[in-house]
Amino acid sequence: MLSRSPTTILRGRGRRPRTEANLHTEVSDIRRSEGNNVVSKILRPAVAITAAAALALTGCAAEESGGGGGEPSGGTYTIYASLSLTGPLAGSAKAQQEGLEIAVDSINADGGINGEQIELTVVDDQLDPTKAVTLLQEQIDKAKPDMVVHGISSAVSLAMLPLLTRNEILSTGNTYANAINDPATYPYAFGTNPVVALDPQAAAELFEAEGYQKVAYLGANDALGQSIAEAFAEVLPEAGFDLVQESYAPADLDMTAQLQRLQAGNPDTLIIQGYGSAAGYALESRTKLGWDIVTYGDGGLGNGNNLALISSEADWDNLFLRVFAINTAEREVDGTAAFSYLTSELEKRGSSFDQLMQLYALQWDAVYVVKQAVEQADAKDAPSVAEALENLEPLSGETPYITHPKFLSYTPDNHFRNLGTDAYIVVRPGPVVKGTIESIE
Repeated sequence: MLSRSPTTILRGRGRRPRTEANLHTEVSDIRRSEGNNVVSKILRPAVAITAAAALALTGCAAEESGGGGGEPSGGTYTIYASLSLTGPLAGSAKAQQEGLEIAVDSINADGGINGEQIELTVVDDQLDPTKAVTLLQEQIDKAKPDMVVHGISSAVSLAMLPLLTRNEILSTGNTYANAINDPATYPYAFGTNPVVALDPQAAAELFEAEGYQKVAYLGANDALGQSIAEAFAEVLPEAGFDLVQESYAPADLDMTAQLQRLQAGNPDTLIIQGYGSAAGYALESRTKLGWDIVTYGDGGLGNGNNLALISSEADWDNLFLRVFAINTAEREVDGTAAFSYLTSELEKRGSSFDQLMQLYALQWDAVYVVKQAVEQADAKDAPSVAEALENLEPLSGETPYITHPKFLSYTPDNHFRNLGTDAYIVVRPGPVVKGTIESIE
């Protein structure tokens, strides 16, 4: 039998009148270890912003949708999150858990979702698709959640989605393999990242500007890696580039042989795709080979990893990252109420804050956009909320969204974020300090 110890977080019950004084509530946090999971119960919201800033976060959505701003209705909006809190992606999962919890605290402090307080349950799927499905089925058997975070790896997401669809449960996630973005098959699944094809489209524009003609590509052969490799294989040749590709298994510790085969083709530049420790081994293998070719990390490598935790500066020679501005000092949201609150809460809670900013912010954004859709639909059933997400109304005032502050609506044909190639910028790698890449010279 699988060991299971979900984290249940109950926030904001019996909300008191909103004053600046009671916004600064203390947190009762009881933690105990049980098996491979962590159990935690938080009974009151952790809020550390002024009343004016809190209003800026939630008031804009309520103003447009007509929901949210009143006293709790006595009901509960339930969120179930399947995260890989142990295993090779534990650092990323912990960052996403923190962003999720802080968003729940913030929303509950301002009346919840359409007047209902959020109850959050977090389980550790250990990066195991089978375990993720088993835990989800056990939760559904007890009580069907209103919303599910469908894992932090594409393999886990794809295992969970059929069960979520059959039970008409809304879900969101940071995973972005092409098969996830299939509204006809998974009508209630939404993503926080853009479509995979946007990455090679942005790369094609960059490589044309740099005058490259032949491009080498090294990527993982897992579900996400295959989606990305297929996208590059379609986009770059159509844009006039000669593309050669090699793949590695995520468990590989040495990719020297694959890199040697790519090197033999005498390319102008190299792309490395990877997530987690595998990305570090790929960079280390390039160093071992002594290949100093100009190299670009794909959007996943750049946006998904703190390279200082999985590689050394010796592996960064001639390396450039294509990332979203949120992970750099060029972000647009510095000084906004949402960004200030999220970062101050991470610091106040003693977070290691050593992952890229988007890993914290995407989960925040996911809860806030679902809040907007539920209040716009004035309903929380998956079909109604999905329709609202496909037809989001413009918000007035300061946006509550952080990663990409202009949250364009999903569409019936695209349940991933609608972004342009200008969403990517190029930076040199460097240590990550409080979610920000501090590029080396």
